[in-house]
Amino acid sequence: MSAKINRVVIAVKDIDKSIGKYSKLLGTTFGKTGDAIAAKFGLVAAFSWEAGVELVMPVQGTDNPGAQQFKSYLEKNGDGIVGVDFDVPAFDKVKASANETGASYLGGFELCQEDIKTDYQDRFKSFKEEIFLLDGVSMAFNVIELK
Repeated sequence: MSAKINRVVIAVKDIDKSIGKYSKLLGTTFGKTGDAIAAKFGLVAAFSWEAGVELVMPVQGTDNPGAQQFKSYLEKNGDGIVGVDFDVPAFDKVKASANETGASYLGGFELCQEDIKTDYQDRFKSFKEEIFLLDGVSMAFNVIELK
């Protein structure tokens, strides 16, 4: 398995303020997810695919387990890097390697075409992600097909 870094994930308390700050710092723009993603995952995310950065803010009042992890991180640490996402050709070797290293499986998801079109700038033909926790760091592995 050969993994390539896709993006760094930064947990933030205020997504709009953070978009402004990181846009200026990195000289890039961010595309923000909408209501459908917030309802499904309990998170609002903003992506700069060119810079390789994802900003993530949990939706207030959500009971989504993934969003709760971001909320706990923010309460303990404040804004900061919470994880790294990697592109991989397939999940089978990732899962085997994760088991061997003692990584904990946190979950996974696949984006539907409507979500890809409306919230991910219609960038992908398909997008699947599996998330693990290793040494306190969230590590997501993506199998994606670009358009």
